Amino acid sequence: MTKKVMKITDPWTGLMQCAVCGAEHHGHMKPGSDGKYYPQAWRCHNGCSLDPAE
Repeated sequence: MTKKVMKITDPWTGLMQCAVCGAEHHGHMKPGSDGKYYPQAWRCHNGCSLDPAE
């Protein structure tokens, strides 16, 4: 299982920041899910990874 590269910096707007390169984007929440995000929201747009093998 891969680790989540993104961390939420502003829960009110859904702003997330990459732990590797520092890039930011707004994650999209699933409708009617009580604040859960789509799996794609936890991936960096630059393709960063916390795993040293990748």
